[in-house]
Amino acid sequence: FGGPICSGSSTTYDVTVSNVPTGQGWSLTGTINNGTSVVSITGAAGTGSGTFTFSTPTLTNTATSPSIGLPVTLTLITNTTTGCTSGTISLSKDITVFVPTVGGTASAAQTVCKGTNSGSVSVSGQTGSVVRWEYLPTGSSTWTAVSNTTTTFNFTNITATTQYRAVIKNGPCGEANSAAVTITVRELPVATIAGSTTICSGTTATLTLTITNEYGQPWSITYLEGTTTKTVTGSGTTATITTSALTTNTDVTLQTITLTGTASSTNPLCSNTISSTVTVNVNVL
Repeated sequence: FGGPICSGSSTTYDVTVSNVPTGQGWSLTGTINNGTSVVSITGAAGTGSGTFTFSTPTLTNTATSPSIGLPVTLTLITNTTTGCTSGTISLSKDITVFVPTVGGTASAAQTVCKGTNSGSVSVSGQTGSVVRWEYLPTGSSTWTAVSNTTTTFNFTNITATTQYRAVIKNGPCGEANSAAVTITVRELPVATIAGSTTICSGTTATLTLTITNEYGQPWSITYLEGTTTKTVTGSGTTATITTSALTTNTDVTLQTITLTGTASSTNPLCSNTISSTVTVNVNVL
């Protein structure tokens, strides 16, 4: 029998007619529910016995469900040559009609730290099933397909800001893309140290820090003064550290930087392993 079809389309249905001699004509009486009203079958006629194919009018799914069955009902067959009828009959078959695909919306937007990250996005508001996911990194013009038919997509260790979308299909209807969601990738914070200098034995040195990719967040930096681990905290893109009183030449080496503000889905607290060194030379008195 005809279908399944997408709303707004027509299809065909087959009728098998028996006990009509060759050369004698017949016609069918019945109705088709087209989704908005019940209309009479038109043009359903033929000659002799056999299986015959007829076309429906345009069928529409006006329901809230993704698919419905719209019945084709036959109530009478008339031999147009002899004038005889079958008497009242009741033959009915449904044609399954799907509403057009709706892509829905992928969510939720997030910001992650570059390189080591994970998370998930999901699609909602769609009509139909997920047939795949696709992603588009910044700098690319081509969406890449991923074999995933669930409503959730997991990402791991992405290194560039990337859009994700689900591709939806409802029955025989065409595919539709969801509205895309963007996962923003932040560059990791970096700190460098400068100000190699010469001091007198027993005095201190002041060294300058330059911080990038701090995104307006406070930070904490660990560093080695010789072999002693120390920590400096602050905010902004520049800062200074003052050594202890030194009596020998000493290397000051930055080791890690961590953002220390309030974390959220759009404000991750990224950290980074760094290596930036200056040497403080000490003159003996």
